[in-house]
Amino acid sequence: MNRLLPFVTFLLLTASSVEAQRLKLFRSIIYTAQGERIDGILYDMTDSTVQLVPNQAAVVRQLRNGQVPTVFDCPWQDMNRIVIRRRGHLGQSLFVGGGIGLAVGAVLIGSINPGTGLSERLSLAAFGLTAPIAGLTYGVVAGTSPYHVYHINRDWIVYRNAKANLRLLSVMAQRQVIAADLTKVAYPQLPAINP
Repeated sequence: MNRLLPFVTFLLLTASSVEAQRLKLFRSIIYTAQGERIDGILYDMTDSTVQLVPNQAAVVRQLRNGQVPTVFDCPWQDMNRIVIRRRGHLGQSLFVGGGIGLAVGAVLIGSINPGTGLSERLSLAAFGLTAPIAGLTYGVVAGTSPYHVYHINRDWIVYRNAKANLRLLSVMAQRQVIAADLTKVAYPQLPAINP
């Protein structure tokens, strides 16, 4: 038993750290038939409801720690539209776009040859200085564009098709995938069972 305890402790610590690293949170905005806007993180989708959790820092910490926060349901009969965005995607897009723009600007400004004419040097410098702004603009456009948009309009067939795609982005589906991957890592010698 004493030999097994460190292995079990290691497995549990690995499971929690792998889940914290691999869990991706998707922000959902649901527009209802009554004109309401419901905002939250996509937790799960059932045959009749979309389950969301509040998009707050404390709730995100609970999700990353493997805890179950307070979940609220939105029935599909009330939905007109679902918009899905990756949480934190705007900042990442700004960082990537700005970085690419700075790199292009630095290359252009560095390629100015002192022997060229004044107008060519000024045009290269001006373009080199505007490249970061163009990169940041690209980052804003890419970061604010939605990941998925489904127009449900209280239609069961459309909801069912949206559920098939969006369920894979939910926290619960990701936890199931992570648990299956950890089982393969922990027990690689087990043969596959064919029914």
